[in-house]
Amino acid sequence: MNESKILIHNIFHMLCYAFHILRQSNFEDIQSEEFNHVEDLLAAILSKGISAQLKKGLTKTYIEHRDQMKTLRGKLHAYETKKMRIIKKQQVDCSFDELSEDNELNQIIKTTAQKLVVCPEVSLKYRKALRKELMFFNTVSDIDISSVKWGRLQYHRNNKSYELLMNICYYVWQSLLPSKAPGKKKFTLFEEEGLPRLYEKFILEYYRQHFPMLRANDSAIRWDLPEDLTPYSVAQLPGMHSDIMLRYGSKTLIIDAKFYKKSLADFMEKRMLVSNNIYQIYAYVKNEDKKHTGNVSGMLLYAKTTEEILPSLSVPIGGNLISARSLDLNREFGEISYALDEIVRTTFGEGLVRVA
Repeated sequence: MNESKILIHNIFHMLCYAFHILRQSNFEDIQSEEFNHVEDLLAAILSKGISAQLKKGLTKTYIEHRDQMKTLRGKLHAYETKKMRIIKKQQVDCSFDELSEDNELNQIIKTTAQKLVVCPEVSLKYRKALRKELMFFNTVSDIDISSVKWGRLQYHRNNKSYELLMNICYYVWQSLLPSKAPGKKKFTLFEEEGLPRLYEKFILEYYRQHFPMLRANDSAIRWDLPEDLTPYSVAQLPGMHSDIMLRYGSKTLIIDAKFYKKSLADFMEKRMLVSNNIYQIYAYVKNEDKKHTGNVSGMLLYAKTTEEILPSLSVPIGGNLISARSLDLNREFGEISYALDEIVRTTFGEGLVRVA
């Protein structure tokens, strides 16, 4: 298996941890397939996700309509109705809500599927599958993807299954939209716009599944402030929120997952950790360890890049251990898993047993 296939396969593993629904039976065969392009993998997941959603039915939301009708329905627009009466038109102008499949979530799916159907990186198998599924979206409009506020999409009990679909659509558009650099795409593994959030969520969910004895969360961290500080002063401080916080017994490990094109910065002919990154993890650790026990440690966990020199740090600062290391996502997944397990054993002891 070449490096690109290993990499793409690991993206699927990351998605599986981030979205538990991918472990269901209708997605199992994807794991055994080989993909030459990320777009083909995403098309496969999207196609199977759409198929599953069609069996449940496309989500419907109330859409406001406005029309001129013979009988009143919904809200009457008196001024416009009066104008029609003047010209002897016996109708009322009204607006009303109607359940419709033509909503933003379905519009995003349709527009994304249409793009993949003509994408040369997608295999014929999944282009055909998506083309068949698009037949069920005849009543759904297209949407301008640039207008989508991805972070504001809302999910609830009735449309929870759309969360995976929307995230896959998001990654598709990160892959397909052209970047500012001519001839290049935005979506590459080490591009700030691409996969950082997935990387964080993958690590967090990995520890939740395989080390349930750890209290694994993405917890907020409170500033170590005197009790008599005024609320006005507190309100001016920025919030602190960890990517991954692992707790076991009296020990705590705060992991800040970093997914950058470059993990080190150039300074005076030296390769150094980015100052903001090290200041950030240090602030997290010192404010979490309010009693100054030294039992809180911090780690910058970078996705490995192609740089010759990579982060490698483990040093006590102010009584707390601060470290930095790289996680190579371009290896077999078993090796990635071993590296994540080793972080736990090193921090909390060899006694912790990984749950399959």
